[in-house]
Amino acid sequence: MNKIYIAATFILATILMGGSCGKTPAPAPPAPADPCVTTGLTISAATTASSSCASTGSINVTASGGSGLQYQLDGGTFVATNNFTGVSAGAHSVAVKNTEGCTKSTTVMVTGSGGSGITINETTVASNPCFATGLGDGSIAIMATSSPAGALEYKLDAGAFGSSANFTAVSPGAHAISVRAANGCIETKMITVGTKPTGPLFTAVKNLMSIKCGGCHNGGGSSGGFNFDDDCNIVVKKDRINIRAVVQGTMPQSGPLSASEKAIITNWLNAGGQKGN
Repeated sequence: MNKIYIAATFILATILMGGSCGKTPAPAPPAPADPCVTTGLTISAATTASSSCASTGSINVTASGGSGLQYQLDGGTFVATNNFTGVSAGAHSVAVKNTEGCTKSTTVMVTGSGGSGITINETTVASNPCFATGLGDGSIAIMATSSPAGALEYKLDAGAFGSSANFTAVSPGAHAISVRAANGCIETKMITVGTKPTGPLFTAVKNLMSIKCGGCHNGGGSSGGFNFDDDCNIVVKKDRINIRAVVQGTMPQSGPLSASEKAIITNWLNAGGQKGN
């Protein structure tokens, strides 16, 4: 009887004291400050022209922020020198890195001088907006000829030369297209990929959300961190909108959407769920 009483007393005491005899874990230390926020890394570059038929251009990179700066050209190895010579005509990517591991990059254009014997024409398809930086669903098809005639290679912006004259997943805005002949001559042309206009299916979704989500996510409202005054926020959050408003029916807070209202969202998503749809 005494043993049972002692055991019961111990169990009761353990429960009242909150469990086992283990120590309460110490709170996790605060996350270290991000050095890339405070170094203020900046980059710019100056160029000199290159012969169209030889790599004679140069790029001089100017950067600041942090210590031990190193420099990179077109995705190559980071080096201590900030001056790159023997650079071909066309668009190039330059980057800087400091000892804190922070990086900054930019794209620069080296102009060509001298007759390349290359003529460039192109067709473009406009892109939807609201993609991540540098991405889109536009396209560019290059038509080029050279004198003397021969095999040609093609490049978009600061990418690598290749045999394909067609480029997809292109963002809206200015781009550099380059063509290289077998003799090494390069011709570069600046073009613009347009932005697709707002489509009727997206407009219907936008209007629906303005009515049903007013105050919470529109008109400056940002419930749950989501504000849909910006059209691109609707595109980015389209999967969540579909789950909450169509699949689960838990939004909007004023009550679930009708079948016809849900169809407005579903039709837009089935068409691609972009601003241009």
